[in-house]
Amino acid sequence: ERRYSVVLFTNTDCPIANAYHPELSRLHEKFSHHGFDMLMVYADTKLTKAAAKEHRQEYSIKWPIALDPQQQIARYLSATTTPEVVVVDAKGVIRYRGRIDDRFAAYGKKRAEPTRRDLEIALQSLLMDQPIEVESTKPVGCRISYNQ
Repeated sequence: ERRYSVVLFTNTDCPIANAYHPELSRLHEKFSHHGFDMLMVYADTKLTKAAAKEHRQEYSIKWPIALDPQQQIARYLSATTTPEVVVVDAKGVIRYRGRIDDRFAAYGKKRAEPTRRDLEIALQSLLMDQPIEVESTKPVGCRISYNQ
């Protein structure tokens, strides 16, 4: 029984989003067997299926992807940035929103190693049926530009 959806907003040309693929693969390995479904959403109005498929292969993405050319998923979950993560429970309640970790202090300011793995901590808390200490963080990355 799946209890949580981990929705990751990304873009093919965002260097910060692309830098997180190894970490996302690690988290997918760790949590996908424990009731966490991952979905990667491309909130890019011009991205083709072929380009998304190529990106998926290039970064060995092993979880489902969704193209969001009308930006309906991004709008519904109020995503602003790639990469940004929204964790939703089975009732549709947002349990965590924000960054994957604090590796990027700001755009162009990167730590060698993160000092806080926010997404992993949130997922671990949910797994243990404990409250999430920090439910929202500010994602650092590329802005999602919405069509009017």
